[in-house]
Amino acid sequence: MDKYNINRNRDPLTPEDVQKGKDFDTFMKAYSARPKPFWGSKTMYMSIATVGIIAVVAGTWVVMNNSESTTPTENPKTAFVTPPLEGLDVKDTTYFVDAAAGADFIYKTGSFIHVPQNAFVDSAGNPVSGKVEIHYREFHNTAEIFLAGIPMTYDSAGSRYHFESAGMLEITAWQNGRPLKVNSASQINVAMASDTADQKYNVYYLDTTAKNWNFIAKDKAVVAGFVADSTKTKPLSVADVAPPVLPSKADKAKHSFVIAFEPSEFPELSVYKGVRFQVDETKTPYNKKDKNIQWEDVNIARNADRKSYTVTFMQGANKSTYVTGVVVDEANYAGAMKVYNQKYEEYQTALKKKQDDILTAMSNHENQLMNADARRIFVNDSVLSMAMAARRANVGDAKENMVMREFIIRNFGIWNSDCPASLPQGPEMFVQFIDSKTKKEIQLSRVFLVEKGKNAIWTFYASDFAKFRFNHDAENLVWAMTSDGKLAVVSTDAITKGLDDMAKAKGDDKDKKLKLEMEVASSSTLTGVQASLMLGI
Repeated sequence: MDKYNINRNRDPLTPEDVQKGKDFDTFMKAYSARPKPFWGSKTMYMSIATVGIIAVVAGTWVVMNNSESTTPTENPKTAFVTPPLEGLDVKDTTYFVDAAAGADFIYKTGSFIHVPQNAFVDSAGNPVSGKVEIHYREFHNTAEIFLAGIPMTYDSAGSRYHFESAGMLEITAWQNGRPLKVNSASQINVAMASDTADQKYNVYYLDTTAKNWNFIAKDKAVVAGFVADSTKTKPLSVADVAPPVLPSKADKAKHSFVIAFEPSEFPELSVYKGVRFQVDETKTPYNKKDKNIQWEDVNIARNADRKSYTVTFMQGANKSTYVTGVVVDEANYAGAMKVYNQKYEEYQTALKKKQDDILTAMSNHENQLMNADARRIFVNDSVLSMAMAARRANVGDAKENMVMREFIIRNFGIWNSDCPASLPQGPEMFVQFIDSKTKKEIQLSRVFLVEKGKNAIWTFYASDFAKFRFNHDAENLVWAMTSDGKLAVVSTDAITKGLDDMAKAKGDDKDKKLKLEMEVASSSTLTGVQASLMLGI
């Protein structure tokens, strides 16, 4: 069972403290929209690893572990949302809250969840008391939406539309393994971090009984930025504390270099004896001719993953670059591992101190702002710093503003900020899907078209295969599940090849078929990395 570092012995809050901590409307409305979003690119990411997040419990800032867990008992209302690959669904983060007191939390993307007092009722509509589990997760890209099995079609007035999402969330509440309902007199609010500031989106709720999305309201993106004041301080981040480099034992069958370097430039390596830079030939194949060149200079750069290094040899205008890993020769390996274990203990201590420093600094900053203006409990740099610190630690964005979209949770389940759209423009054509290994046609009931650069999934059923179409000027992918539960993917290159082969085919246009070769997974069980590679993200 995951452990949560929660201060359960804090002094009771006064009524004034509770009231100050619930001004959620002020938090959302105090910022004016800006033309640019807080992060510039639509980088896909899959939330698989366990990470740390920052939360507020009844007005007190704490550090909480991101507990990835499944819902204790399946909710019959969401049973038709079926993840296609076992074990690769987007996991929940679990929060615990006292139903009578309420609490505030910050999710790893920077989203802010406000749970007011007495927000839960049971299936009969009776108020709930005691500890409640909140299960929360978000979906911000097509891979996450696909792996969660969430439908992205919207039926309205007899027409079918396909959603382009600005962000989606699922929130449920449980007590003793039983699902709870929202108290209509005390609704939960979520300010969800979004990847776009575009104002074209609407709020929808997934009605799993009717199996359709219900339009709720026009959505509005709000750009929250730091408040300019004399008490503003630079946000702290645990990313400033770097873990030690874990050395591997040198592989004599692989190419490696011994390079002299200044200990002050690479202190993380200077603690080891017998350091070599071993070529990662999966990224930069080794050129045997390089060993015969009298190089004039060499540059070593630590890569963003903090594990590998890029080594560049130079001779005039001639350059040769290799991505390398850090290894230690066999004679020094045991000693290097002893040093690593010692350094890792020091890293853990430094990380804990940094976390404590962050909490202390933010608490002090919040107190300064509250003394200046008690009404700014949520409209201040302290809360925003917390949200941004969580996002930087898990998403990697470093901008100083955030795009937020507000959801008023009337019912537990899946909520979406979406823009309905028709199928992409392009000539209609008859499409067949071919197994790239057996060269035989694959019978599929439906496929999912994904256009890179758009956070949308278009669904084509078997009856649509005679009028398949897509934007030929964009990079496209096709995802599907075979009848035996295996992931099948048409890559961008395979689509290009299919179009080329179709253009070369003889016969009338009406007889031509677009044959797309699919890579079919060898097993119905994949790891997150395998799925990521196949999905092309």
